[in-house]
Parts: sequence; structure tokens; C-alpha cells
Amino acid sequence: MLKEMRNARAQADYILDDTVTESDANLQLATSKKLFTLCDEIEATKVA
Repeated sequence: MLKEMRNARAQADYILDDTVTESDANLQLATSKKLFTLCDEIEATKVA
């Protein structure tokens, strides 16, 4: 499930068109970073 979430988020990052503002892009990148961090934390917990 985490792998699917990561893939979906990564694909969404590439679906940017010419109408995206810089603030929207920054928000999207921040959201992606948070999701990847959460996925890493969950995986680390599962391994431990």
C-alpha cells in the first residue's frame, strides 16, 4: 500500500500544467515531502 501511495504521489507531481502557480507547486512539493517522510517512518517502524 505504501508503495502505491508513493507511486501515486510521484505521478501527481509530474502532472503539472502551465497554469500552476509557484505557490501551488511549492505546496504540492511540501505535501509530497511529508508523504514520503511518513512512508519512511512507517516502514522503519515495521522493520523495527
